[in-house]
Amino acid sequence: MLTLRSFPGVHLAGVVLIFLRVITVHHLWDKFCDGDYATAYAVSSLGTNVGVSLFPLTLHHLELYQGTRGATTLMGGVLLNTIVVAMLASPRTPTSRRPDGSHSDLGSNSSHKNEKYDSAPASSGREQRWYEKFDSWALDTIGFIRRNPSFPLFLVLSILVEFSFVTWALYLVPYGESIGMSRERAVYLPTIGGAAGLLGKLCLVVAARFESLNALNVFAVPSLVIAVSYIVTFLWESFGTFAVAALFGGFCIGLQGSGKFAMVPHVVQEQDFRQAIGWLLTGYTLSALSGGIISGLLRDLTGSFSATFALVSSACLLNSLLALIWWIYS
Repeated sequence: MLTLRSFPGVHLAGVVLIFLRVITVHHLWDKFCDGDYATAYAVSSLGTNVGVSLFPLTLHHLELYQGTRGATTLMGGVLLNTIVVAMLASPRTPTSRRPDGSHSDLGSNSSHKNEKYDSAPASSGREQRWYEKFDSWALDTIGFIRRNPSFPLFLVLSILVEFSFVTWALYLVPYGESIGMSRERAVYLPTIGGAAGLLGKLCLVVAARFESLNALNVFAVPSLVIAVSYIVTFLWESFGTFAVAALFGGFCIGLQGSGKFAMVPHVVQEQDFRQAIGWLLTGYTLSALSGGIISGLLRDLTGSFSATFALVSSACLLNSLLALIWWIYS
């Protein structure tokens, strides 16, 4: 049984996940900003759904033999392999010796990347006060929104997507168990959804390749399908119904999860890409923190997971409506 002692580790894992997403998005933008960024990001995120498909089932079987602590320890050991893989995959930058004996990187464009800093005016030497920094940030944000007027709506849609995903990931198995499924059967629901999400991301690769990403196929239609799949589970409470809902919901969640990041270059100017990613990941953090709490609190107040997924269905319907209006008037 999990206790409060596990919470710091959970939060630390969440912080690490955010940093990994930031690094991944920025690295792909640096390498593929000429036109293949959307495809590269869609391909790079395929592994996420492999994990969604395999980890719940693997953890369940490990827990039967090793207990909760043993299962999570073993899975943590598996995840440590990412450090080794990252080190092996990192290319070594060749260096050359200058006449003065110092070394320089042959493969870096650091001089090119730092031109704007070299040409910036020198600081006056006075450190800005906190209210001056806030004013500067506020003006910068206002300028960002003026240059990219559709981004605030895009951010709201992305937050609604993350809210539905967090609730789906946390409560799909307990929801199945609450209607009488055995844990051995319910644990297959995220496996079905994760496999379907993998197919959704493969479809995104094709869509991104043809630059056909828009509010209709990234937000409106997938959100509507997710909402309908949840509503169906209220009418027919069986493993087959939940499996079909997990199939369609997982497909659309996989498409949306990567689709919103792949769509960023179509929404903001190139110079604002990094700032847009920062706002998106801020929204992701807020929805990840609040989604599980709000959904769990609703379940505790009502005593039913149906109320939780009814809330998520409403969020998906709102997402679909807003995205449809954006697509019509864009």
